[in-house]
Amino acid sequence: MKRSFLLFLLVCSIIGNAQPPSGYYNSTTGLTCASLKTALKTIITTGHTNQGYSALWTQYQVSDI
Repeated sequence: MKRSFLLFLLVCSIIGNAQPPSGYYNSTTGLTCASLKTALKTIITTGHTNQGYSALWTQYQVSDI
């Protein structure tokens, strides 16, 4: 019983902290269909640099420290 309660608290704390920054989705307000999809793609890809599969082993060394 105690173990399941602790697991419940852990899950609740993770979900409670997994919120987007304030204003993150403001550009999608009122959009539907294709324009909503385009706005979400822009939000997701802004600041992202595709490393491709050739950088996979280098990324493992950095990300798995």
